[in-house]
Formats: sequence, C-alpha cells, structure tokens
Amino acid sequence: MSTVEVVETLDGSPAEVWPMVSEPELLQEWLDDEVELTLEVGAPVRTRGEHGVRVGVVDEVEFGRRLAFTWVPAAPDEGPVTTVEVELEAGDDGEHTVLRITERLVDTSVLLGLPARGDFLALAGR
Repeated sequence: MSTVEVVETLDGSPAEVWPMVSEPELLQEWLDDEVELTLEVGAPVRTRGEHGVRVGVVDEVEFGRRLAFTWVPAAPDEGPVTTVEVELEAGDDGEHTVLRITERLVDTSVLLGLPARGDFLALAGR
C-alpha cells in the first residue's frame, strides 16, 4: 500500500490549529479551490479544483485532534481512491502543534464487497 505523509510543526495549540483542517473556508486556502465538509461520520466531503473533483465520506472525527475520510475522484482518470487522516498533537512546549497528514491508497480489491462506485458517489452526494 502506498502512503504519503506530511508532518509540520505549527504555532498555536491544537484547538487554535483545528479550524485550519476542519473549516471549509480555511481548507480552501491550502487543500483545493472549493471544499465542502461537514464534521460528522458518514457526511460527504467534496472538493473541486485544478486537479478535478473528488467526493468522499467522513470516516472519523475527534474534534480538535483527528479527522479521517475516504475519497474518490469523480472521474476515474483523475486519481486513485485514498484515505486521508489529519492528526493534531500538542508540541512539548505547549505553544506548538504537530500536524500530521497521511494519505493512503486504498486497495481497490477490498471495494469488491462494497456498493458500486456510482452508489458511493451517490452517498457522497447526499
């Protein structure tokens, strides 16, 4: 399984950094041109930008600490199915936060037992 991980240390506590990774208006500053996100398990995630449209579903939310979702490109030639995990951890000094973003390719063979891709897109579109 292929994984990409980015780790950054940011000024501020996890509570101060959390909006940057959870509020659509702030996500639009670094993730994609348009972002729709509701912080509820099972809620849709949608992004649109120069690299196409991606739709997904929120898998996990731990306010102020963790956000995870699975997403797919709206068009098959625009990229793979991946999971994204965003984690915040307070730095040792109490004035910084370690931001870890991990994106993993989904082994699509595990998707064989799941609803058809169109069903997934319909779920993400609700």
